[in-house]
Amino acid sequence: MHELGGKGYEIKKIDAIPKIDESEAIKRAKELCGSEYSGQAKNITAVYGQSTDHIGGMDTPPLRMPGSDLIVQDIPVWIVRFHGVNVLRIGPGPMVDSRGAHIAPNVERYVFADLNVVIDANSGEVIEAFAYNCAPEH
Repeated sequence: MHELGGKGYEIKKIDAIPKIDESEAIKRAKELCGSEYSGQAKNITAVYGQSTDHIGGMDTPPLRMPGSDLIVQDIPVWIVRFHGVNVLRIGPGPMVDSRGAHIAPNVERYVFADLNVVIDANSGEVIEAFAYNCAPEH
């Protein structure tokens, strides 16, 4: 099991064969993100696994998708990663540069990040998307 960034997003290995293959998952993620992200990504990769999202941390129940009965627990997914894209900064957390220095929100509205789109490996539907800072490549 891998917990993504200590934030409560679990990814486990899975032996089941997905109904949606890797290339279809990437295609659907590109459709969602549009050419803005797929065009600027340094690379695009996909990982198949079983995911659970404890949005409030590991001690909280799994996420129930708003307006749906879907609970994001042990769902076969493709996580499609757009590596190295400029994502509009959202959320309350402080923004930091690659050295750990704080960046004022009014200075830079974009974060150099990895954008991840979670695709249901059985239906092809987008479940969620999330991004996190990554270090710029030199």
